[in-house]
Amino acid sequence: MKIELTLAALVAAAPAGPSNPPPQPAATAAIAVNYSRDIGWAGTLAIEVQRAGESSVLQTFNEGDTPEIGLWRSPVTAAKFDQLLAQLNRSGYEQLRAPAAVPPGTKLVSIGVRLPGQDLPTIRAFPSLPEPLTPVVIFLERLRSEIRAHPIRVLRGSASWKSRSVARSQDAGLGVTLTNVGTSAFNLANPLASTGSAWNGLRLVFTKKQGGGEQQQDLTTADLRFPPDADRAPMVSLAPGQSLRFEVCKKVELPAGQHAVRFEYHSMSNRDDDAQFVGGVLWIDPGEITVKSGPWWKIW
Repeated sequence: MKIELTLAALVAAAPAGPSNPPPQPAATAAIAVNYSRDIGWAGTLAIEVQRAGESSVLQTFNEGDTPEIGLWRSPVTAAKFDQLLAQLNRSGYEQLRAPAAVPPGTKLVSIGVRLPGQDLPTIRAFPSLPEPLTPVVIFLERLRSEIRAHPIRVLRGSASWKSRSVARSQDAGLGVTLTNVGTSAFNLANPLASTGSAWNGLRLVFTKKQGGGEQQQDLTTADLRFPPDADRAPMVSLAPGQSLRFEVCKKVELPAGQHAVRFEYHSMSNRDDDAQFVGGVLWIDPGEITVKSGPWWKIW
């Protein structure tokens, strides 16, 4: 039986917060191990490892590594599943205690198993990773790397400056490419859709190298350049290997000097009912940019 992991299913299965151990059936009969953790800006990493069938990784934030979000899927050998399940059982996770309540916004770590006949796993949630679960999570992260070699519906982002040097108060040009690197088509919230003066889900974040906090600039469609025949619908479908390309043109009003830059793509819709939808947040590093002083009356 092939089960595709979804955020909606995990939300339905997970408790609202940490809890003390409920009565548990014997985990040795488990057909899947489920693990998830909150990452980044409202992002989730969810892994289901099955003994038979295809295991899944679902990620909605790229967490500083390769700028990719989406779904990966691949079988895991029965021997590796049995090793994972044995480690989980040795951890005594069913008996680990957690606070009865946590502050709103607390990032949770969840782990559990799915038994024969169950549509959803039985999950335990913790506000931080209990030490007995550390070896289990290390093993899960190794399996995650293996599964991620098999992208199904995965969005990859890249960005590069037209020039790494720009005068203050002049436009900086940034070429952006969003590509389907998986084997199946998917639907994507389209950043080219007309939003008027409202934020379109794209953002530039600058950090001066010689001190200073982050300065973010939310973008609108007026800040983008794209072909006149580009698809402007709120949702766009990308076939395997297909890309969405555009250029950001934004006036730079920053102090002179070197700035680290982060380009962000935020999905502006949530389609949990659409199995073909890829959503979440991409953080892309286009490289540093140097801002040169403008006319003397604009130096600061």
